[in-house]
Amino acid sequence: MDIYILIALIAVCAFLPRYLPWVVWAGKPLPPKVENILRMTPAAVIAALVAPAVVFVEKEVSLGLLTHPYFLASVATFAIMLFTKRLILSSSLGVAVFVLLKMI
Repeated sequence: MDIYILIALIAVCAFLPRYLPWVVWAGKPLPPKVENILRMTPAAVIAALVAPAVVFVEKEVSLGLLTHPYFLASVATFAIMLFTKRLILSSSLGVAVFVLLKMI
């Protein structure tokens, strides 16, 4: 029986943070600071997910990044995105660079 109570509490704790902002700010405009934070959130999450794979080699920080395919592919993807501003093109070419580097 304790497990069901625990599951219910976890469900409530997962649901409330998603539901309460809708109730509190229903029909009200968001403050500019909150809008700015929410606008930057996707980029911050993606950076937090990608950065460890790019910098860490074998679970430790590596100084040999110039031979690390993840790092080189991310640099290529960043450069392509910087010059073309095309997400699909930069992502596709970044994957192609990674595959080529892994084959070498």
